[in-house]
Amino acid sequence: DEVLDLYNISADKCSVVMNPVSPRFAYQPKMINRERPVILHLGNRESKNLKNSAFALAGINCELRVIGKLSEYQKEYLDASGVYYSNDYNLTNDEVLEEYKKCDIVNLPSFYEGFGMPIIEGQTVGRAVVTSNLQPMVDIANGSCVIVVPDDIESMRKGYQDAIDNYEYYVKRGIENS
Repeated sequence: DEVLDLYNISADKCSVVMNPVSPRFAYQPKMINRERPVILHLGNRESKNLKNSAFALAGINCELRVIGKLSEYQKEYLDASGVYYSNDYNLTNDEVLEEYKKCDIVNLPSFYEGFGMPIIEGQTVGRAVVTSNLQPMVDIANGSCVIVVPDDIESMRKGYQDAIDNYEYYVKRGIENS
């Protein structure tokens, strides 16, 4: 819809590709680590909502795994949140795929996405996904993700807890969606 509006294109001149996931992504069963789940956050742009994610995860025993080079400001608020986090960047495509396999939950509570590939990539691998109540994430999630309000810390906190408590449900729904 955004492209149609922006470029004044008729809807009959466009088609939507709903699942452009690389065939390298395949289902990898994994039991959730309920003691300390790994929550994978891909990207460090402000629109990816890392700051609210960190504060929403405060008090939840987890590892926030951030992929993307962190600025000093980001490190400061991550430290201030008290959440345990780890970080890596400049990963190859194969290394990113391994991060999906190792994590328990994929985190995409973005303020803006062009498509929301981590939703489908995470679901294809067999992971629960937490994402925003905004478009296009809602359409891509298709009722199969934990949906949160990205600027509401309490909504996000409840969403993470829901993903942990109902992990198998969201994995099953995600596989069907992907």
